[in-house]
Amino acid sequence: YDAVKGKLEYLLENFGLSARFEAGEMIPEWANKKTFARVKISGEEIGWAAIVDKTVLNSLGIKKEAAAAEINFEKLVKIILNQPAKAYEKPNKYPPLARDLAFVISESILYNDLKEEIEKFDKLVTGVELFDVYQGKNLPAGQKSLAFHVIYSSPERTLESSEVDALQEKLITRLKEKFDAQIRNF
Repeated sequence: YDAVKGKLEYLLENFGLSARFEAGEMIPEWANKKTFARVKISGEEIGWAAIVDKTVLNSLGIKKEAAAAEINFEKLVKIILNQPAKAYEKPNKYPPLARDLAFVISESILYNDLKEEIEKFDKLVTGVELFDVYQGKNLPAGQKSLAFHVIYSSPERTLESSEVDALQEKLITRLKEKFDAQIRNF
């Protein structure tokens, strides 16, 4: 379920959009009622994400748990086309430094909340990209792992590796305080 939500968030992020997942009253026939969320962009509902109900899976001959999303393509395209045109910036002449961070957090914490906190942490953080969502073996129940590429750069100078390492340590401390995020150690 979280993997489907993560994939949707990643897809929408490529169009400059962010999704919210909220409990809803109208539930699609295929959805498990306990793990169901409406997908909203800027307050407009565009679909659903849920674990597929066992009776539906059985009728399809699927033996494992599965999650799915149902998105209204017409609404999504309309939202994308109504986005303001992207303004392109001159490329930075100083090389960026990239670091990877993998956190174990409560499954109730949304990817967007963690990503936004990383993005606004410091002006030298110029890019944040989710590259892995994991739940299962080696993680306690109710926990998930999110892994990010974090890009650091400055338009005025080349950053020192030690400077970025110190900034990264402060970022880790901030995420521990705000989200009880723990660095993944496996």
